[in-house]
Amino acid sequence: MKKEYWIPAAIAAFLLMWWLIALIIRKRRDRFPYERRALLTENEKALYEVLAPVAERMGLLLLIKMRLADIMAVKSTARDYMSAFNRIKAKHTDFLLCDPDTLDVLVGIELDDNSHLRQDRIQRDEFVDGAYLACGIPLLHVWNPVTEEELMTAICNVL
Repeated sequence: MKKEYWIPAAIAAFLLMWWLIALIIRKRRDRFPYERRALLTENEKALYEVLAPVAERMGLLLLIKMRLADIMAVKSTARDYMSAFNRIKAKHTDFLLCDPDTLDVLVGIELDDNSHLRQDRIQRDEFVDGAYLACGIPLLHVWNPVTEEELMTAICNVL
């Protein structure tokens, strides 16, 4: 190959490689379109900061953001198992207080805010309340701000 053709060929090869690498990176990014997000909202963090010391004083394990499907199961006798499972698989409870030895769920805690005044959220809350009731697990609805004493009293009342 003549010397004058070598440099443009090398540049073309470099640009082609650059383009292929960019294409691979773009495909990988499109295949995994995820990004980090905060585990708790600011409102949930505020409740967590009040709830954590209460759980510690009571000797309970505090868990956050647990799916309903992880704490309750569809009865094997259910007529439409998949439909019932689909109703709980994508819903979660904000906080759970559990027995630290057995990991049994003792009480669920839902943080309510103004969004819970919307009709769709009211219906969702009614469903979740009914599911908890069916499982025999108490569920507290809490509005921020709340004090440690108010939380302790509410938790003791349901336990």
